[in-house]
Amino acid sequence: MKPLNFDKMNGLIPAIIQNADTGKASCFSNSNSTEEDSLRVLFATILDRQKTMPKGSYTASLFAEGLDQICAKVEEESGEVIQAAKRETKQRLIEESADLIYHLFVLMVSQDVGLDEVGRELRRRQR
Repeated sequence: MKPLNFDKMNGLIPAIIQNADTGKASCFSNSNSTEEDSLRVLFATILDRQKTMPKGSYTASLFAEGLDQICAKVEEESGEVIQAAKRETKQRLIEESADLIYHLFVLMVSQDVGLDEVGRELRRRQR
């Protein structure tokens, strides 16, 4: 399976937000964005897709298809991550990991689980 191209998913990535420093549209909150910022932007974009359900949006179509389809995509992508780790290149593992994270975020949003809630759980486990 080809990796998802978020740029072609009706603007999923880059998500346009206003840069507080320049006032210009940016795919990140500032020019020194981190990978964590890109995950937050992705999560926020998925939340927006759930709220607005734009026609032609892959993300919106997943929400419309419901929990069973979203879970099936998470399961499919999980298998592809494992296959990439065992039999493919590092780049394929990166691509499949990005697909899995995207679909996991869709699942989380569909079940009203926030990124901050998962972050708190991870911090709790560090103790």
